[in-house]
Amino acid sequence: MTIYRDQLMRRVGGTICGIGFLALGIYALTATPLSLDEAAADRVFWFGVTALIAGLLALPASWLIKRVDGVWCSPPRRWG
Repeated sequence: MTIYRDQLMRRVGGTICGIGFLALGIYALTATPLSLDEAAADRVFWFGVTALIAGLLALPASWLIKRVDGVWCSPPRRWG
């Protein structure tokens, strides 16, 4: 398994995005009992699980994928 160190800003940005997903997921899972009704608590819980999965996939993807251009996209080119 190779850790790639090129495109450092894009890889660090992907890592920060993954950490943000993890933080959001942990917050959603810990805030679930604070919801008012059962349907809202269920939605918050599964949103938290989804955010945790996205964060757990984003962290290794940022460093283990050879070309991150297709994963963490750059802005479109400007004409002129």
